[in-house]
Amino acid sequence: FWASRQPNPDSGECVDVAVTDNQQQSWELTTCESLLPFMCRASACPA
Repeated sequence: FWASRQPNPDSGECVDVAVTDNQQQSWELTTCESLLPFMCRASACPA
């Protein structure tokens, strides 16, 4: 799930989800100052 060259602690301490134009998703570390939508917990998808 991590983006290329991530996790990089120099980028920050909060995890951000990046979505590309072709709908691919990845995680990256970023600063915690930005106000972004967030999710604390979610139930697993049914099998």
